[in-house]
Amino acid sequence: MMRSWMVGVALFAAFGTSASVASADLPDGITYDDGYAYFYLDNRGSMSNNRPTHEYTFHAYARLLGEGIARESAFKFVLKQGRRTIHTFTCQGSPAYRVRMHPSNQPDMFVVDHCVDRNTRLSAEGDITVEVYLIDDATDEEHLARTHTVQIRRLRQENHQGVERPSHFIVNQHGFSAVALIDQTPRNEQHMYGGSAGYNEVTLSFQRSHGSSPGTLTLRCSVNGERVELPSHQVQSDQISSRRSQASEIRRAGTSTEGDHLLFRADVYTLPLTFGDSTQTQYPKLDDHPGRWECMLRDSQRRTVREFAFTVADGRVQPHPEEAEGLHFPNGVHMVDITIPGDSPVDDRTDRETVRAGAFYGRAWRSSEARAMAQRVPQIGEGFPPSGRARRRGRRR
Repeated sequence: MMRSWMVGVALFAAFGTSASVASADLPDGITYDDGYAYFYLDNRGSMSNNRPTHEYTFHAYARLLGEGIARESAFKFVLKQGRRTIHTFTCQGSPAYRVRMHPSNQPDMFVVDHCVDRNTRLSAEGDITVEVYLIDDATDEEHLARTHTVQIRRLRQENHQGVERPSHFIVNQHGFSAVALIDQTPRNEQHMYGGSAGYNEVTLSFQRSHGSSPGTLTLRCSVNGERVELPSHQVQSDQISSRRSQASEIRRAGTSTEGDHLLFRADVYTLPLTFGDSTQTQYPKLDDHPGRWECMLRDSQRRTVREFAFTVADGRVQPHPEEAEGLHFPNGVHMVDITIPGDSPVDDRTDRETVRAGAFYGRAWRSSEARAMAQRVPQIGEGFPPSGRARRRGRRR
């Protein structure tokens, strides 16, 4: 099953750009999945005659929700800096299913992963506008799906002798520190031609800035202030998403090289909870515990990794107030209120300035609840490695 933060495998194919005029909106019944959009860079700089080049290729992920998109439709990405278009590239999309056995027996998503033009090298830095279009194969029309703002940072590097090396470019992903998504979707829904419901799982995904695994995590929850008894407190690491961006800055440090790393990593955990007509009868059902849930994930040393909260009514997690302000996720996926402890054992860096500005690539927070959540994110370490000067890493809160 595809998770909101996960990245699946999709067929990649390059196309020429279309000459049709873009309309302002997607076709009726089709929405853009804000939680799936992801952009990262592949550094392609090199040395020639002892002189560095500073270049990268731009990779894009996108997903649309809804049925009826023509199978041979495509995604187009237009990168702009100011009013100037710096790159346009197009990839064929792929129909996909939200769940393994969809009731309508029709694909209900349309995705593209790793969309990139490997023959183009870029060097632009700063704020880049990314326009995402659907090219409808049935009509050859282009529909503007979303406009993002991506901040590209350049980290200069040198070897131990102080000789400049190709720079590392990264996409600033810090805004997602304040984003956690809960996924409440049956692994196997009732099929229109028969079959039975299976595991009704509840998963949680969030971003962290630490390279090593947090190890075994446990869950503790209360509902309306009363503790929920869990037969098993251990959460299962479902899958580590490949949505990560790592940059290394190598600078002069005496007679040796010293590395400084920036890593964004998204993890997915299956919680010991269930709902509805599930075969997982050993787990508490959300249906039986309506109200305000307050939970924490802790590591083997009982240190809090994340705190999160959400509301359950009629057996379903309720949308976060921010979703009423124009965010779109698949059915069963919602934002939760997230809190990062200042002494988090799984975070090396946060950047409060980026987090407070918003998330989802250039989208400002619009609800008071989301703004309060962003305000709670502590400053941990330095948001970005320093460039061109030796400096020991530290943690600041």
